[in-house]
Amino acid sequence: MAASKPLLDAMKDRRSIYATSPENPPTTIARVEEIVTHVIKHSPSPFNYQFARSVILSGEAHKKFWSVVYDGVEKAVPAAAWEGHLQNFCKMFRDTTWGTVMWFEDGETASFFAESWSDQSSGMHQINAWMALEAEGFGATLQHFHWVPDVTEYFQKELGLPASWKPKSQLVFGTPVAPAGEKTFKPIEEKLKIFS
Repeated sequence: MAASKPLLDAMKDRRSIYATSPENPPTTIARVEEIVTHVIKHSPSPFNYQFARSVILSGEAHKKFWSVVYDGVEKAVPAAAWEGHLQNFCKMFRDTTWGTVMWFEDGETASFFAESWSDQSSGMHQINAWMALEAEGFGATLQHFHWVPDVTEYFQKELGLPASWKPKSQLVFGTPVAPAGEKTFKPIEEKLKIFS
């Protein structure tokens, strides 16, 4: 599976991109499926237990999920919190993105590792997918809205997912319409030590 840019460039360019559009996607949903399939197959998991699970939403399914989140957050948080930041985020993810890669962990498979390595493995799947989507030309951001009322019911009743699938994150993506803000870095000498 050829990527559009080298790995280290994709790692550097991967940022939280909030200014996106659902229009003119840089590739097809079939290509997104190919990417996520590759990530699931080739990202590490402890002792090869393979407990990462994923769902790709696009079109009306994508909008429906973010409408459930929108309604659930509005019910769950105080009006002052909802009427600013949270309302804008939920509306943005529903209206200006093209799709969502939802990440889960099979709780039955991962139970032995729940307190040790499952989060690390899940994080590797998420970052690998994020970099791969960036390499394809998408802008994306990783979100965690599975705490919202009605979302678990949506997963199980609307999507028919097993109760053992525990949600981890939502990777929301679309066509970038503006770059991420400038990123600053602390001196590398404060963060890296080398001994020979």
